[in-house]
Amino acid sequence: MKLPNTKLLIPALAAVLMGATSASAEVIYIIDYDSNTSNYSQNDSSAAPVKDHGTFSYTPGSNTNGVGGTNALSLDWDATTAAPSDNYQFKLFTNKNSTANLATTDDLSLLSLDFSLFVAGQVASPDPIKLAVSFSGNKSADKNISPVNGSYTNYSFALSDFTFASAPTLGDINGGLQVVIESGWDKGDNVFGWDSGNSIHLDNVSVNQAIPEPSSVILLLVAGGALLFYRRKK
Repeated sequence: MKLPNTKLLIPALAAVLMGATSASAEVIYIIDYDSNTSNYSQNDSSAAPVKDHGTFSYTPGSNTNGVGGTNALSLDWDATTAAPSDNYQFKLFTNKNSTANLATTDDLSLLSLDFSLFVAGQVASPDPIKLAVSFSGNKSADKNISPVNGSYTNYSFALSDFTFASAPTLGDINGGLQVVIESGWDKGDNVFGWDSGNSIHLDNVSVNQAIPEPSSVILLLVAGGALLFYRRKK
């Protein structure tokens, strides 16, 4: 058997390897507040969107202030009538109990949480805002995030960036998702939220699983074996 021209074969193999080693991703959960209106809710049974310890006016719901004018989960509030000694805490929940695809791994480094968050207020200091993720009630510790005041900020976290008291099992991951955005202050702190015109919008929430492709090392070994085979048959 005549050996193929290796000057042509090696570049061809390199091209195949470059295409084969790119990783893909599969969507496990997606909540865009447009096509998933029947599969999400704003809060759970244990807490309202805003827990207030004074006189607050707030409007929860879904509106068209999402990314590109799409729907988003929203919370708007006015705290100007609260007493100076009051403190407050807002919580924005989103839940989803059905998945687009079942996760096939509980390796948190292969799973990511992506979302877009809008925060706006007259006091341009949205820190600290806390983020937590929960699967089937297995909730992570809070993680501080720093959104930009007055515009959407896109976030992407590997789930391994979150700390859980016990690692979520595969059953936990496929059993239901909850994302919690929250924070709270004393009014005297004069930070974000203690005035009128405060808004927070959550959009395009998704959990994705990376699908690793065969490594280039394995493919090179296969290619090398094929070359040896051709040489022996020559």
